[in-house]
Amino acid sequence: MLDNIPITVLMATYNCGQYILTSVNSILRQRYRNFELLIIDDGSDDNTEALIRSLNSQKIRYIKLKHIGFSAALN
Repeated sequence: MLDNIPITVLMATYNCGQYILTSVNSILRQRYRNFELLIIDDGSDDNTEALIRSLNSQKIRYIKLKHIGFSAALN
C-alpha cells in the first residue's frame, strides 16, 4: 500500500505571514500521513517564522535563509 512511502512536501515562503497558517494547516490536514513538510523561508522579515514555530508540529522542518531569491532558496 502507498501509505508506507514517505514523501516530502516542499514549501518556499517569503513574507507570507498573512497566508502561511492557512497553507500549512491545509497540508497538515491531508489524509495521507506519511510525510514531512519542509518549509524554506527566503529571509522573511515579517512574522512568518513565529507563526510556523507556533504550530509545534513534528511534521514540519523549517529552514530560514538570508534573502537570496525564490529559485536559489529552492535549490
